[in-house]
Amino acid sequence: MPSVTILQSWLDEVGQAVMDGDFAAYARHVVLPFANVKPVATLIVTTEAELLAGFDVFVDMLRTQLVTDYIRLVSEAHTIGEYMIAGSYVTNLLSDCKRIAPPFTSTVVLRRPQVGPWQAASIANPL
Repeated sequence: MPSVTILQSWLDEVGQAVMDGDFAAYARHVVLPFANVKPVATLIVTTEAELLAGFDVFVDMLRTQLVTDYIRLVSEAHTIGEYMIAGSYVTNLLSDCKRIAPPFTSTVVLRRPQVGPWQAASIANPL
């Protein structure tokens, strides 16, 4: 399967988990330790409790902003060997078809475990 297709599928599945508030589905798509790279700091998430805390904050932020559509589209993706993909994507956050923030670009590195879905090892974004 092409890396663009794999990454878009991962984005769609994780995005749906976030919108549904389904931490179990979200956690299946992330490998620990996980690096969350921001402009001012890098957060290394090492435990499921830390991952849950970050998930809850993000879900609450989307709900507070009345986000109805969390759309992420692949810009590019590259296979790095047999078990890794690196790519970038653009995020659009909408509330009833109205943009609530400018689109922003993020990058992600996915790893393929022996069993289960592709998992994010790191994400870098401007939020």
